[in-house]
Amino acid sequence: MNLDGAIKAILHFLRQPLKYCVGLGTVAALALFLPDSIVNRMGLLQYRDKGKPCLGVVLLLCVAVAISAAVDAGARKFNRYRFLVAGKKRLHRLTREEKQILGHYIEGQTRSVDLAINDGVVNGLVSESIIYRSASVSSPGGGFVAFAHNIQPWAWDYLNKHRDLLDL
Repeated sequence: MNLDGAIKAILHFLRQPLKYCVGLGTVAALALFLPDSIVNRMGLLQYRDKGKPCLGVVLLLCVAVAISAAVDAGARKFNRYRFLVAGKKRLHRLTREEKQILGHYIEGQTRSVDLAINDGVVNGLVSESIIYRSASVSSPGGGFVAFAHNIQPWAWDYLNKHRDLLDL
């Protein structure tokens, strides 16, 4: 195998699901670190001795993939936490108009409300991921173009627990 083919094989391997990398890394570690007597009983001693460099590379790649996946999962969890903290803080600083809009959800105990698409307050709540447009077809409105907007689950839960935030 030439260098170009080896690089393509390594890149393909790195795109595999984590469970395969963990399994392959475990097998490589066992083959490398089990006592000679056990490996010999399996009839693999000669293959292990010849393939130690390859097994070592496979093990290192698997460890790198596992570490990368763990860091990525931790970063995603941390970013989600930061987003929720910032969102909850934002709900403590609602304007009168924002309270009125969000009050329709909580008072009516509905997750969907038809709102004007050209309303700046509505679009502000959408851009801050408190609500989102959930329909691509407008509803007949009283002189304006209205689309169904749903409240985000985290905002729904928080506002239902802290109804005082919507007091005018």
